[in-house]
Amino acid sequence: MNTHEANLLLSDHTIAEARRIIRQTLSGWKIKDAVIDDMILACTEGVTNAARHGYNFKKDSSIELSFSLEKGLLTISIRDYGKGLNMESYCPPNHAEQPEGGYGVDLMRRLCHEMTVLGHSPGTEIILKRYIDRELP
Repeated sequence: MNTHEANLLLSDHTIAEARRIIRQTLSGWKIKDAVIDDMILACTEGVTNAARHGYNFKKDSSIELSFSLEKGLLTISIRDYGKGLNMESYCPPNHAEQPEGGYGVDLMRRLCHEMTVLGHSPGTEIILKRYIDRELP
């Protein structure tokens, strides 16, 4: 099993740093570029949600990334210690109305085989799972 962990401090460069860490980690594990690109997009949405909804963009707040690859299953966890995300009130975006935001959870679900949101006290953990050799539904 391969594992990797990284801690990000919220700044103007957090998204770029997250993307770099994700690409470097997954490339090192010889994962296909198409899967890496999907996971970078999914994780960018998760990190953005942590920054926006968890911390209201408060600088120097902590976002943890954890990666594992075992038997072809890639698991990425995005964890914050902010105010938390209430999935009970989540409503998928109406694409016909073209809302300004609200696509993050929908995108993460579409780019992974499984997405789980766990509420913690404090914070939220988003767990993304993707089989690296299987097509998405």
